[in-house]
Amino acid sequence: MKVLSFDSIEVRFTPGRGLGLFATRDFELGERLYTDKAYAVTGSPGCDTCGGSDIRREARRFVDACLNHGTTRVTIVGGSPKYHRQLRELVQHRVLKLRLVPGDARRSLRQARDDLRGSDLVIIWGATVLDHATSAPYTQQRELGRLHTVQQRGITSMLGAVVDHLSSSARPRGR
Repeated sequence: MKVLSFDSIEVRFTPGRGLGLFATRDFELGERLYTDKAYAVTGSPGCDTCGGSDIRREARRFVDACLNHGTTRVTIVGGSPKYHRQLRELVQHRVLKLRLVPGDARRSLRQARDDLRGSDLVIIWGATVLDHATSAPYTQQRELGRLHTVQQRGITSMLGAVVDHLSSSARPRGR
């Protein structure tokens, strides 16, 4: 890694990763930084896709991992209505279909069987709103489909755990 330092600004070049501009002290959002060799406007770090947001970045990684592994129909069992609204906003893709089952919904064995058979992956999100009566019909029939239980709280951690699961459990499609 090569590093160039200016007044309160550092430019880093890492082979394979490119250039990065970093502040070496805290700045107010929108504060302009001038030196004799560099100019920057402070703001959210990150790319155009995620804008520096951890949750958006993880949602993008989730979509990419699913598509790379041929997983286009995902059912997530558990979560509150607020989490479901956020997930719907974050995971909007023309190919990836997301089915969300509220954590307090009553599911019959038949409904769970249909979800397991109709999904490439079913996630049981255990560290959120999730009644045993909701998850049990899925876990009792796990042999019918690809079922994975996630114990992480929060959307970012849950999506990250699914990405890790996909990365470790199957080879990417076409490889």
